[in-house]
Amino acid sequence: MTDPHDGALTLSTLVKTRRRELKLSMSGMATAGGFTKQYVCMLESGVAENPRASHIRMIADALLLKPEVVLAAALGSQDGANV
Repeated sequence: MTDPHDGALTLSTLVKTRRRELKLSMSGMATAGGFTKQYVCMLESGVAENPRASHIRMIADALLLKPEVVLAAALGSQDGANV
């Protein structure tokens, strides 16, 4: 399983790795989370690296993770973008 305590974990890496661990297609994750397949693609490619708070919970629910794990990855993604 993805180590949520890995400090180098970005949101895109977390989403892609966890989705694959759960054997979810992009469409399956989109359905589970209540968003579009395009949004899943944007998350995995790093385009959507600053999701809204409501999306953090939706992503967490779809990936069976605590929202805090997704939030930490999202914040880590932002830090990396500012370097």
